[in-house]
Parts: sequence; C-alpha cells; structure tokens
Amino acid sequence: MNAVLFVLLGLQVLVVPFSRLFLLVGVLAILSVFVVRFVVVSSIIVSLRRLQPSHRSSIKILTWGGIRGGLALALALSVLEQEGHPWILAATYTVVLFSILVQGGSLPLLLNRRR
Repeated sequence: MNAVLFVLLGLQVLVVPFSRLFLLVGVLAILSVFVVRFVVVSSIIVSLRRLQPSHRSSIKILTWGGIRGGLALALALSVLEQEGHPWILAATYTVVLFSILVQGGSLPLLLNRRR
C-alpha cells in the first residue's frame, strides 16, 4: 500500500510548481521541523531522565531519525486550493524528500558513529 501511495504521490509532484520561492519555503519548513522535533524530543528525554536517572538515549539520533513520508504528503494533498495548497504541498514535498534521501541515507552513518 505504501508503494502505491508513493507512486500516486509521485505523479502529483508533476503538477507542483517548484520555484526558488517554493524551495526557500521548503528549506524553512525543514529547519522548523528540526527545531520543533528537537525541542519535543529533548523535553521528553529530560523528563524521563528525571523520573528514571538510569534511562539513556540519544537526543541527536531521535531528532535526526524522525523520518516523514506518505502520511504527511497525503495530508498536504487534502488541503483545499484556496487555503495555500501550492505552498503547503511544495514545503511538504521538500521536507519529505529531504527526510527520505538525506536523513534516511545518513542515519546508518550516524548510528555507526555512536558505537
């Protein structure tokens, strides 16, 4: 099902107008996703460490490993045209592509470095 979803979403990308402004919005979306994920993961891990001092985990790996995909794209496609559909779609595609290609591709390197 996930493969079919990505094929259909890949066909949708042909109609998304990518321009420099849309790519800038995508880069800003990537940065904001990382900042928000870091804050949320850090606050949860710090809370866990207060409750269980022996609890160990890596905030860096949990932040970098937050891979996004089909669900985010499906939600972006459901936004109505008059509500900023092209902007949301372009930003979401940029975040998902970055997540799959860069984060997914470099996560094994980050995990091997931790050993």
